Amino acid sequence: MKNERLSKFIDFICNKCKNSKADAAKFRRADTDKNNLAVMSTMVAFGIDITKDSEFIPFSLVTAAIARGKKYENGDIEFAKALSLVVKGKVNAEGKTEQDDSRLTRIVACNDLKEISLILRPVLAMIQSRIDNRELNYLNLLDDLCSFAYEEGRQRIKKKWAMQFYSSSIEQNEKEDSEE
Repeated sequence: MKNERLSKFIDFICNKCKNSKADAAKFRRADTDKNNLAVMSTMVAFGIDITKDSEFIPFSLVTAAIARGKKYENGDIEFAKALSLVVKGKVNAEGKTEQDDSRLTRIVACNDLKEISLILRPVLAMIQSRIDNRELNYLNLLDDLCSFAYEEGRQRIKKKWAMQFYSSSIEQNEKEDSEE
């Protein structure tokens, strides 16, 4: 079972964004404006220690991603699977589409939260702009980013994202083969 605190936080941010354009605007800047009082007060209310990057960075990154989303709701698509679906692939000599994994490669090369937050911000924006009628699973993304703060968790999350990314591209190739 996912951490109930994470779930309540995601639900709260989604509801605040749905009900107030002003709050949504404040939350959109959560990952760039480190002194955003609306974000800090919300995090403190949920028991998040904003003095620790291991807590502040994941929550601010996901808060901003939700506020920049289209529907302000927790979706069903995993981060790396969504990335796989939106990156443009190259057609190889056999006529099959090869997935462009350069963004994933850059993401799994990250060694700390600050670095991955800088890389993920534009990647999340790209995913959100290209996914039609679906939203990311922000709860799982937040859980993954909280784990990314620690070496053991970081290695597990990198493997998890690679598995999601490549299994999605295999599914796409099988779908292309069945359509032929």
